[in-house]
Amino acid sequence: MLVFEEEGLVGEVAAAVGDGVQAAGENPVRVVCENGVLRVKPSEFDLVFLGFEAKGFLKQAAGENVFKAVWENVWKNVKIGVFSVCSSDAGRLAASDVADALAAQGARVLNVLSLKGKKSIFSKTRLSETDLARARGFGTRGRLGNPYNSPSGVDPAGLRCYHSAS
Repeated sequence: MLVFEEEGLVGEVAAAVGDGVQAAGENPVRVVCENGVLRVKPSEFDLVFLGFEAKGFLKQAAGENVFKAVWENVWKNVKIGVFSVCSSDAGRLAASDVADALAAQGARVLNVLSLKGKKSIFSKTRLSETDLARARGFGTRGRLGNPYNSPSGVDPAGLRCYHSAS
């Protein structure tokens, strides 16, 4: 599991995705990417989950480091699930943008999850238990190869991208 932050919302979602992978009988490996540099080769894994916090607007929401990791690594035939968390509506499409870029690099994008946390004036952005349950299910489905995985990969235009607004 490649994450671009160890703490905060991404850390919470990565832990929940990892719980789902474990529930499917596997032991996830969590690698933190710093400055877009991966310390592992994506092709060394059966399945990769890539997670990040979307900040800003539209194409830039994923951040320079995420796209650097996409463009500077070999993703051909790597099975991958992409997840992101954000606190704004504009950031919700960032996971699909990254999935499109990965597919253009030859990755077999299996699924995409985008969670939007709730933010109030008096507290930091938080995810609901429902969001974390969705993240656990995302990890379980990805690991079991069910129901969205396809041996031939997925056309990015047809990705099932779940955007949670809870």
